[in-house]
Amino acid sequence: MPDSLRYVLVLALSVAIAWGCGNDSSSPGGNDGSGGNGGRGGTGGSPTLPKGEGLEINTGLGIAAIAEPLPGESNLHGSIFITRDEGITSDHEVSINGKALRSVSGLATPFEGETYPDVGPGKVLRIEAHEGGDSVTIEAPCPDVAIESPADGETIGAGEELEITWSGDPFAGASTLFPILTIRVVDAQGRLETLPGTTQVSRGQSRAELRVPEAAVGREAYLVFTIPGERVAEANGVGGSHEASCVLHRRRRIEVVAP
Repeated sequence: MPDSLRYVLVLALSVAIAWGCGNDSSSPGGNDGSGGNGGRGGTGGSPTLPKGEGLEINTGLGIAAIAEPLPGESNLHGSIFITRDEGITSDHEVSINGKALRSVSGLATPFEGETYPDVGPGKVLRIEAHEGGDSVTIEAPCPDVAIESPADGETIGAGEELEITWSGDPFAGASTLFPILTIRVVDAQGRLETLPGTTQVSRGQSRAELRVPEAAVGREAYLVFTIPGERVAEANGVGGSHEASCVLHRRRRIEVVAP
């Protein structure tokens, strides 16, 4: 693999892993990403890198589908890697559910602030790429999960345990990543900042608790439920493969008050 391609993939995958830990991004609302590493099969959630044959597309650790975006925030976050024969493509067009993405060398990303159609729980992300006369299509199903409690706008004291319940199966797809629950607050730049404290959801759970940090007092705070979907892999017919997954993000606004 050429050094240029290796650099792009390593950098992008590092960013994707950081999303799962709740790091910030420059886009409104923060770049939400995949859930906790580990999970079924013990793979650590590592995606397969392009094989280097033919036109290939790969979503790394997943495209985040934001069911409840903030004002001005896109309902999709993430990057799609576009490669051909061990090289980075530069003349490609990529869309999700028929709406174009921003394309740069080797990558395609959703436009900031844009709303993409048919994105949300139980929906399917249809990713299409065109380059050099070739076309690629792959569909990634999004998990069908809803937060039942807390209610939107519920008040809770800092340091208390927030009880979360949900409907739907967070493990319905064959994902190798665990769903996670976090508390995030909107910072001065309008981005979502993840506060310390994370609860990882295990198979068979339908409720969990998460301690509310004092740093959320008086701030615009959200409970965020990150649910990785099934990773879809398809051969491209010439020795390579396409891989994609949808990571669903559900949010609930909470009011955090001093204890």
